[in-house]
Amino acid sequence: MSINKLNISELLETVNLFVFDFDGVIADSVHVKTQAFHEIYKKFGKDIAQKVVHHHLSNGGMSRFEKFTLYHHKFLNIQLQEKDLDILCTNFADLVVRKVIDSDEIKGVGAFLDYLLLSRKKSVVNSATPEKELLEIISTRGLSKYFVDIYGSPTSKTENLKLAMKKYNVSNKETLFLGDATADLEAADNLNVKFLGIGKEIYEILLNSKNEYFYLEDFRNII
Repeated sequence: MSINKLNISELLETVNLFVFDFDGVIADSVHVKTQAFHEIYKKFGKDIAQKVVHHHLSNGGMSRFEKFTLYHHKFLNIQLQEKDLDILCTNFADLVVRKVIDSDEIKGVGAFLDYLLLSRKKSVVNSATPEKELLEIISTRGLSKYFVDIYGSPTSKTENLKLAMKKYNVSNKETLFLGDATADLEAADNLNVKFLGIGKEIYEILLNSKNEYFYLEDFRNII
């Protein structure tokens, strides 16, 4: 068993930087991107669209730039040119941004963010969503006050995490990454940072890991 019982009072004593992924951790919006990938690839046939969706759901922390390049090369034998990649990403953004803005929040996360703000703890967002879109989404949802910084792609989650730790002068023992995908877990492991998995999708991954992590289905019982 590799999942520790969460003790929030102990965490608040030791953690000074809370690093949140966005989709699936703050907003219940993972399904929105799944629908968008399916919409874009369905013209190539049901089989291709299903392969894209399967990979997307299994690699939640990869950026869309990486995914489009991979999917076209692996499933369509097409080497994307930069201008074609830009068009795909623009179309994807048009499909996604408004729906993400309108998505429900993960249960209890608003109260937890209020709690961290009142406790004078630093919180940042570290997402695979392009940074410009991420800033728009967070601002429109009225969440900007909770975060001292917002990090998105194309910079990797590991590099973003490293930048945040350096900027706010915190050690790995003072940092907690809250994520729902393998890429979030890998970023935390790369820098030896504490990890709190959120949601059912990551539970089995944590349960079968050799390392020890925290886990919650959502934030309703965290405070």
